[in-house]
Amino acid sequence: MPRLRLQSRRRLVAAATTCALAAAVLVAVAGPAEAAVAAPWRWAKVTSVLTVPARSNSSTDLVCPGGYVPVSGGMTAPNSSLYRMLEYPNPGSNGYTFTIGNSAYVNYNVDLVAWCANASDVGPIDSVTASFVEGTNGRAAGQATCPEGEGVLSGGVDWGTTGDRNIDYSGPNPNGGSWFASGISAATNDTLYIEVRCVPNSSLANEVVASSTSGVLGGGSTGTQTATCPAGTRVMTGGSWARAFGSAAFDLTNRGRSWVSSQTAHSWTSTAAVSGNSNFTAIAICIPADKPVIQFTQTPASLSNVRSGTLTFTASDPLGQSMTVICNVDGGGTFPCSSGSPVSYGPLGDGTHYIQVVAQNSEGELSNPQYLWQIDATTPTVAGKSATTSAPLGAPFVFWFSEATTGVDATTFRVFPTGSATPLAGQITTDNGYFPPKFAFQPDARLVPGGRYTVELGTAIHDAADNHIPLTTWQVRTSTSVQNASVDLVESWDPDASTAASGGHYISSKTAGSKASLGFSSVAGDDLAVWGIRGPDGGYADVYLDGVKRAQASFYAKTARRARVFQLADLPSGTHELEIRVLGRKPSASTNTWVRLDSVDVAATTWQETALRQVFRKVNASTASAGSYDTVSHATAGDNGGRPGYALTFRGTSIKLYGAKTRASGKAKIYVDGVLKGTVDFRASSTKQNVRVFTATLANKVHVIRVVAVGTTHGARSAVNVDRLVIG
Repeated sequence: MPRLRLQSRRRLVAAATTCALAAAVLVAVAGPAEAAVAAPWRWAKVTSVLTVPARSNSSTDLVCPGGYVPVSGGMTAPNSSLYRMLEYPNPGSNGYTFTIGNSAYVNYNVDLVAWCANASDVGPIDSVTASFVEGTNGRAAGQATCPEGEGVLSGGVDWGTTGDRNIDYSGPNPNGGSWFASGISAATNDTLYIEVRCVPNSSLANEVVASSTSGVLGGGSTGTQTATCPAGTRVMTGGSWARAFGSAAFDLTNRGRSWVSSQTAHSWTSTAAVSGNSNFTAIAICIPADKPVIQFTQTPASLSNVRSGTLTFTASDPLGQSMTVICNVDGGGTFPCSSGSPVSYGPLGDGTHYIQVVAQNSEGELSNPQYLWQIDATTPTVAGKSATTSAPLGAPFVFWFSEATTGVDATTFRVFPTGSATPLAGQITTDNGYFPPKFAFQPDARLVPGGRYTVELGTAIHDAADNHIPLTTWQVRTSTSVQNASVDLVESWDPDASTAASGGHYISSKTAGSKASLGFSSVAGDDLAVWGIRGPDGGYADVYLDGVKRAQASFYAKTARRARVFQLADLPSGTHELEIRVLGRKPSASTNTWVRLDSVDVAATTWQETALRQVFRKVNASTASAGSYDTVSHATAGDNGGRPGYALTFRGTSIKLYGAKTRASGKAKIYVDGVLKGTVDFRASSTKQNVRVFTATLANKVHVIRVVAVGTTHGARSAVNVDRLVIG
């Protein structure tokens, strides 16, 4: 150690050497008896403000607390007039020693910091001192190297004289276990002493080197570099060094100096003024930090429907250091909180929230995790529905919520006819092409015209946050106007009895435009057969399958008999639509155009004539409601069965029948619920369309109205023309 003005200060070496690079000297320094442990270690920070008089220098020791040993330190100076004359860990004072020079003509205050490590954590320390005699330019530089198997804990630098001298660069060598320093002294043949303090490499197993190198700085340029330790680590020691541009070696020539080398727990910052084209580097040796450990032990659900509650955590320090703990909710004002005690929050609104716990130990290391969760305490609502007060007879009931939901099924989405406790049978589907998804209920059967229904959504429906909807219902009524083309208006050809017919009956029509159809399914290879009654008055009909005409069927024969009027072999698999269209034409030998249908066979399955949907001829008329009406005639001569007519099942308190009156029209009997309510005459001297021909007031329940053609002997002037029915 050099002879200093204050004899209490520790000497770095026993005596100066006379060669430019003296051999390294291993100096054993007493340390704790127990072996060193790997980081993290416990640390204590000591700070001081040193006043340096103008054109003079000042010295001080930053003394470590009991049980701690000095490791590293730094200074923050206001400008380059302040410079380091010496700095090193000082076992003699158990502190970190500084001597700061001031070349300015005013006094300056310098902020100093020393970091002290717990002696039990560090264990025994070896010190190696190397000395370097200045050259003719007054400069000296070199490094002291740790013994094999040991690494750098810290380092210190001093000159042999007490005159005007600088420490320009000082710091650990990032390429190995040594400490580098350079400086300049005004004294002749002065000696630069470098001491490196070393511990076993096993104590530094998780050491990380952080550095930051400037670009090329020209002569007289100033730059600042900060080496920052990675997350989870802290600075053990650090420093800075310079080199000529393009060189990887330490610079032994005059490359300027670093006058500030300040240290925080996690970074090392150096500011240097360089000469020539140079780089300079700030370097930090980082080791694992003793950070508080926080674990959340009781938390709200990641998605919760509760606006207020509590959160619990545990906070501990691995090395048992004392801690301060504070909390905040959503970044608001902080408040004290403690390990194991519930932290209350709320009431909070819907959205993303967090509780942050900040624990800081006595050396300043902190952990500040957050627990994030989502609050959704808003009950889903029906955002839209396609059947509000009026529902189409065949379309589904559709609705969607304000947000995505689960629990929509046949037990929670039900449709009841008014007055009934039994829901309609049907299918529920989900359309995920929308967000939120749309749900649809399709009844298995068409709804009753004029019927009233209750749509019910049950309380088991809920969103992802388990907000259950209240029991939700709304009322709808189906269409109260039934047009002639509606499938709900059932039209029946003339039914006749015959022992020759399958099942004893067949249906007949001779009016062009009348149709009968059947939907069915088949498997590949099935045969199709249409059976009818042929006779002397039979006519023609076209047979269509899936919209394609397949044949023209003849219903003529010299004598009446049951016959197969159409046959098709090897049907493809799938669903099909069979349609027989009455043409109103006949063979020349026939006396009329009657088409009499008996049954339809597909493979081994037989459909009787009643399974066919029967439609009367449609007459287009611009003044009719919806632009058309349906018409049917009836001949009583030779009739051996019922009569053709119309039927509608509906619910309401009244019914109005509208039709077309023409010169060719006749009469119809009106039955409601099987009771004859009157006879209506559709005949008029001139055509009148969309005319109300019948009205009845009824009880509010389901009814059936039938409009039956009375007919004439040969069917002339017997037409019954139905336009629409209106339900009240």
